Amino acid sequence: MHRSRQRGFSLMEITIVMAIVSGLMILVYTLVEETMRTSMFNESHNDLAILSQKAVNDVQSAVLEARVAFEENTTGASYRTAFTLPSTVTVWPGSLLPVFDATGEIEPDLPAQRFTGNSLLLARQLPPLSVTYDHDANSATPEIELLVDCYRFDYFYLARTGVVSFSGSGMSLDFMTSRSNAYADYFQIASLGTTAIRRLTPKLIAAGLTLAWNPGQPIDNSVYTVAGALDGVFDPPLRTPTIAATTTQTLLRGLLGGRISGKMNYSVAFGTYPIRTPVRVFAPSIVANPGFPSGFEVKVTGPSRKRKVMTRLVLMSHYGARSYESQQAFVITAARF
Repeated sequence: MHRSRQRGFSLMEITIVMAIVSGLMILVYTLVEETMRTSMFNESHNDLAILSQKAVNDVQSAVLEARVAFEENTTGASYRTAFTLPSTVTVWPGSLLPVFDATGEIEPDLPAQRFTGNSLLLARQLPPLSVTYDHDANSATPEIELLVDCYRFDYFYLARTGVVSFSGSGMSLDFMTSRSNAYADYFQIASLGTTAIRRLTPKLIAAGLTLAWNPGQPIDNSVYTVAGALDGVFDPPLRTPTIAATTTQTLLRGLLGGRISGKMNYSVAFGTYPIRTPVRVFAPSIVANPGFPSGFEVKVTGPSRKRKVMTRLVLMSHYGARSYESQQAFVITAARF
């Protein structure tokens, strides 16, 4: 009669099996990690391209409808100061409007002369408002229609936000726009005569136009109240007017995070992160303002009424250790201001 002998695994065999299993697990983990990293790269690459292009297209639309653009001079600075933003908005320190370059060339600025800015303030011409009114105070004659020219101030700028911390910086940078209410064209209305103005102004107020703006004038000599013309003659202009931002929103909806495990951070480019896209191309380096311009550049060139407006936006993403991606959008628009 034979007895069966049971033999267990030796320590060497167990060690070999564990080594093989560990190696397979490391290989699988590496493959999963590489797949995840590739997915994150592809997603951020696509998102950055879409977000940046849509944002500069929005700026392009505003430029095409601009009646006036403001540059970094006394007049432009006064309008920018008068533009009141919500208290929750922190404009990027050292933001500057462009300085118009009459040469018409879109090329990098020289160190001694800055033309490029990182914000843009426009007076945008809106579709005219159709108003019918009794122009001659004669009930026997029909009312006439007047197409009232209207304007709105649009401000494009970078704003610091603490909602998402980009790569441990404690902040991220957003691209914002703020818009005012509509203003009637003061010069057009004032030229109608006392009787017509007295009959027209109640209709304008009923339509929501409470202020009139005289294009081309300094801020302290350009804004009038429509109610001040109910007697047929405009009151003097407001001495210290403000331009209230009635709408403020980001131009980069979806910038606050990736959709894969929530592991990606997006931001307008700033700082010295190792991204492949240059943050600054057209603007000169300013020692006293090291954060300028960050990821938004705007340049206005050419003579009056034949301007070209260049807008450039750089976005970046951070995913995983030492993993960054960046994309830029670039548009040149013909402008009539």
